[in-house]
Amino acid sequence: MNIAVWTVISIALSSLSIEMEKKNIMRLKDFREIKVAPEIVRKISNIDFDRLEKSSFSVEVERFVDVVTKNLPKSNLDTLYNNINTLEIKTVPFLHRSLGRYDSTKNTIVLRKTLEECIYHELFHMASSKLIDENKLYSGFEQIDKKFMIGVGINEGYTQFLTERYFHDYTSLDVYPLHTLAVSIIEKIIGKDNMQNFYFRNDLKGLVEALEKYCSIEEIMQFLNNLDSLTPVFNNRPFDSKKVNKVYLFLARICSARLKEDLEKTSNIDSYFSIIKDFFASVADERNDYLTDDLVQNINQAIEEKRKVYQKKKDIVL
Repeated sequence: MNIAVWTVISIALSSLSIEMEKKNIMRLKDFREIKVAPEIVRKISNIDFDRLEKSSFSVEVERFVDVVTKNLPKSNLDTLYNNINTLEIKTVPFLHRSLGRYDSTKNTIVLRKTLEECIYHELFHMASSKLIDENKLYSGFEQIDKKFMIGVGINEGYTQFLTERYFHDYTSLDVYPLHTLAVSIIEKIIGKDNMQNFYFRNDLKGLVEALEKYCSIEEIMQFLNNLDSLTPVFNNRPFDSKKVNKVYLFLARICSARLKEDLEKTSNIDSYFSIIKDFFASVADERNDYLTDDLVQNINQAIEEKRKVYQKKKDIVL
């Protein structure tokens, strides 16, 4: 297919994405709209390595299979097994507003030439996506049908976070910095195993329910909506600093709530600030560069508000 045809197709897809954004992303979703993903049943018992060796990007695909099968529990590999043996990979000279794309309807990865290193990101999409009756897509934390879409932002963030975690030696692309910061903090709060399991089992509802321990359902849904609208692939408008700050504030709130027990156990507020610092230092080395002044300020503000509340309840040495 020539460059002109691919250009037309890419622009058409972009226009469709913009329309989906207007109708879906900008509308604040209700928690009740999030579906419970159908159970994933492994239909394929073995990976056809003979086919992989003859396919495009065989080295990268075999490396991906080797790494994830060694690092993930078997329960997180069902979708990988179901998709890997029929996966097709191709390159094109141009993709509008995208470096790569996984098409779940055709089980095909399309990569922009000269930027093939994003293949690992797309392979994670392949290993976490399933299409139900050609009408409903579950891809990691993302849910899409003809009338509804949610979880695009958090899904892209965690997909890239996993790419950086397991394939940092093979990719240097620095994409979705805000999104990867957000998911790294969320994972630190609810636990790595839980986060990965929610992602590979397409359990966005489970993720929301896990976060409900630290904030309201309404706050979580607003956070998901904000992160969706800040996702470049579905947003051609200028970066919205107000929504970025709202994301920071949400992260500050859940961090503060998560560390509530530590505050109650210590008699010195300075010790609590030390706990906060240690918490963020352990989130992920790659993400520390994105702990912005705005986020730190919001965290400190949230902590100060809680400090005043707790000071009324008990004697805290300042």
